[in-house]
Amino acid sequence: MLASMALMLAGIFCFEFMPQTLLGLFSRNEIVLTQGAWAFRIIALSFIPTVAALLLPVFFQAIGQAFPSILLALTRQIFCLIPIFYVLSRIGLDYVWFAFPIAEVITGSVGAVFYFRLVRQWKNL
Repeated sequence: MLASMALMLAGIFCFEFMPQTLLGLFSRNEIVLTQGAWAFRIIALSFIPTVAALLLPVFFQAIGQAFPSILLALTRQIFCLIPIFYVLSRIGLDYVWFAFPIAEVITGSVGAVFYFRLVRQWKNL
């Protein structure tokens, strides 16, 4: 978890402080650079909660708990990200990018509930 968080902090730094440079690798269009910089800064907010949202399903899969693993993967992509994108798209393009941090926080929270419930069960054994 700590190694993943360290890498995500590096990603946050890049997305927050040099989005134009990163986007410049793919496009020189001023609209893309302006909108992309805004999107990168919002998406960077999701990097720390993404650690839990990505590692907890892998943890559950590794210990043979398929249901929480599948549910977390579906929660992240299907139950959260797509509906939140849709709702925020009705407000405007500038808000769509908030779907990433919202979905990651929700998924990470659900994963933490599963994890702590499992730890409590293990303590009772």
